[in-house]
Amino acid sequence: MKQTCLSILILSSFFTVASAATKLNGLKDKLNSHSSKIVKLGAQIKSLEKSLTKKNSEYLERLNRLKKFQAKVDELMVDLKARQEEISEERQKLKMAAQTYILEKNDEEDDDSLISRVLLEDQIEHKLAILNDMQKENDSLVEVISQYSAKLNQVKEEEDMLYNLILSLEEQKKETSKEYITNLELKNQLEEKLEAQLAQKKAIAKNKKVEGANIDLDFNIILPIKKFSDYKGSKEGVTFKYDSTEPLIACANGQVEYAGELASYGKVIILKHGKDIRSVILGEIKSKVQKGQQVRQGQIIGYTIASPGTKKSLYYEIRKKNKVQNTLAWLKSKNSNLL
Repeated sequence: MKQTCLSILILSSFFTVASAATKLNGLKDKLNSHSSKIVKLGAQIKSLEKSLTKKNSEYLERLNRLKKFQAKVDELMVDLKARQEEISEERQKLKMAAQTYILEKNDEEDDDSLISRVLLEDQIEHKLAILNDMQKENDSLVEVISQYSAKLNQVKEEEDMLYNLILSLEEQKKETSKEYITNLELKNQLEEKLEAQLAQKKAIAKNKKVEGANIDLDFNIILPIKKFSDYKGSKEGVTFKYDSTEPLIACANGQVEYAGELASYGKVIILKHGKDIRSVILGEIKSKVQKGQQVRQGQIIGYTIASPGTKKSLYYEIRKKNKVQNTLAWLKSKNSNLL
C-alpha cells in the first residue's frame, strides 16, 4: 500500500514538472512568434515610411509643376484677351473704313472722289491684311493655350493619383503600426509571464540561503539603479528590468577604472572600490564619468537608454580579486528591504 502511494506521488510530481515545462515551452514559442512578427512589422513600417517620403517629394514636385503650368496658362489667357480686344478694335476700324468707302462710291465720280476711293481701298486692304495676321497669331496662341491646358490637366491627374497613393500608404502605415504595437504589448506580457514562471520554478533555490557567498560585511553597498520593474539574480550577476530613462548610481565610493565599449558586450562602467572589489554595470547606457575619475556612493554616473513600450535589461555584478561574486547575496546583505 505504501509502495503504491509512493508511486502515485512520484507520478504526480513527474506530471507536474512535465506540465510546467510544457507551459514554459509554450510561452517561449509564443514569445518567439511575436518577436518575429515585431521584426517583420518594423521592417514593413520602415519600408512604408521610405515610400511615403519618396511619394511626398514627388507630390510636392507635381504641385510646383502644376503652379507653373497654371501661371503660364493664366499669362497666355491674359495675352489672348488683349489680342482679341485689339482684333475687335481693328475690325471696328475696318468696318468704319468700309462704310466710308461705300459712301464715297455712291457720290458723283470726279478726280477727287476717285483718288479718295483708291486711298480707302488701299487702307481697307492694309487693315484687312493686318487683321488676318493678327487672327493667325491669335489662332496660334489658342493652340499653345490648348497644349498647356492639356499638360495642366495631365499634371492634375498625376497629382490626384499621387495624393490618393499617399493616403493609401498612410492608412497602411497606420494599420501596420497598430499591429506592431499590439504585438509589442503581447510580447511584453509574455515576457512577464515567462519570467514569473521561471521565478516560480526557481523560488526554492532563490529563497535558499546561499552558502559560501564570501560576502564582505564591511563593504557598504547600495543598488546601482533606484527605479526598476523587476530583477533576476543568478549565481553571478543581477539583471534589472526597466522601461524608462533612469539614473545609474555609484554603489560605493571608488574610482572609475573603465567607461565605454567593451568588445561585443556593449556599454560598460567598471568601478574600483578597494579591497580588490570592483562593480560592473553593463547594458544600453550613457556614461557620465571618465576613466580615473573619483566617485562618491550615490553619485549619478550615467543613465539608462529607454525605448517607449519596451522593457530593457541592465546587468550588474560584483567582482573580488577578479572573480565574480554572488552579487544578489551581496546586495541583499545591505538592501534586503529593497529586493
